[in-house]
Amino acid sequence: MMTVEKMSVFPASRHEVFKRLQHLETLQYIAAPYATFEPVDANAPATWESGSTSSYRFKLFGLIPFGTHTIRIE
Repeated sequence: MMTVEKMSVFPASRHEVFKRLQHLETLQYIAAPYATFEPVDANAPATWESGSTSSYRFKLFGLIPFGTHTIRIE
């Protein structure tokens, strides 16, 4: 298991930043065009919540399959 920690300053409130970080579409926007994430489960939650786990098909440049990426929210 790998844990990533990152610190950034944004022109928005903490509440707004946290709200956006809870959505897959934010990850997709930030990663494009270098990586794409497609839910493995068609019923994947639209919003990530504490205790949830979701898996995504990860592709480099949207073309090269690079395995499954699992996100666990603590």
